[in-house]
Amino acid sequence: MRNLLILIILSFMTGCVSCLEVEGCSGGTVIFTCKYPDNYQSNDKYFCKESTQSCEEKIKSGMKNTWENKDRFSLCDTNRKLFTVIIRKLEKSDEGNYKCEVATSDPSSGHVTIVELKVKEDDCFKKSVKETAYLGRNATITCKYPEDHENRTKRERVFTVTFTNLTVEDTGVYWCGGKTHVYTTLITEVELAVNAPPKTTMVTTMSPASSSRSPPSPLNSTSVVTIVSVSLGGLVFAAFLVIVYSCKRNKQKGAASSTHRLSTDAGNNGKSLLLFLLSRVVMVLVTLKI
Repeated sequence: MRNLLILIILSFMTGCVSCLEVEGCSGGTVIFTCKYPDNYQSNDKYFCKESTQSCEEKIKSGMKNTWENKDRFSLCDTNRKLFTVIIRKLEKSDEGNYKCEVATSDPSSGHVTIVELKVKEDDCFKKSVKETAYLGRNATITCKYPEDHENRTKRERVFTVTFTNLTVEDTGVYWCGGKTHVYTTLITEVELAVNAPPKTTMVTTMSPASSSRSPPSPLNSTSVVTIVSVSLGGLVFAAFLVIVYSCKRNKQKGAASSTHRLSTDAGNNGKSLLLFLLSRVVMVLVTLKI
């Protein structure tokens, strides 16, 4: 602070003076603006760091509304009575007093802005993070910021940013930071990649019980009885038809003696046929193991 007071006194001897206090985090970025009078719009602008001997030039303006870049410094003269300065990848050695100065032929008539830069080292803040999200989905990024910004533009030390319905155009680099009425400090670099959603593969797993064929179920007793009954009924009906046919044939011959003999033979044949059919039924029952 003592050096700042000395610089202010010296600057009063050379022209109009304004002062800024800017604070950033190690590895982060600070952005601030320096004002100048309206009649100096066409003059060159300089940004330099004060030392015991002189002011070391860091960067100077070029064409209007065009960013000039040199190492970690950037400067743009917007032609609106102010120019913007950016310092990236802050280091502790960057701390000190700087000058935003307008070049004039008479140093005593120029305009100077004194910038006191402080760099805070805080291991709690990540310098950069990478986030991956998918097309059409949402992504939420959590940001932290120093306590010094608690009572300025935010009320908590953590805030979140949510992207909805992501597109390819959302891919890029973002920054978490804070802003005051004097400057903006960028703390954490966030690299967001938006990819196509992964393809899902349907896998069907068959259990051993379902994959193997089930053996045919044995016939129950009801089914067997039904089969046997139907078979037996069919055989009896067939035997009945044979006997009726034999009787009709005997009547057509008209001989009484022979009729009696043929009827007896037909009856015997019918009995034989019934015995044959019964034997077949018994074989069926044995086969079915009833």
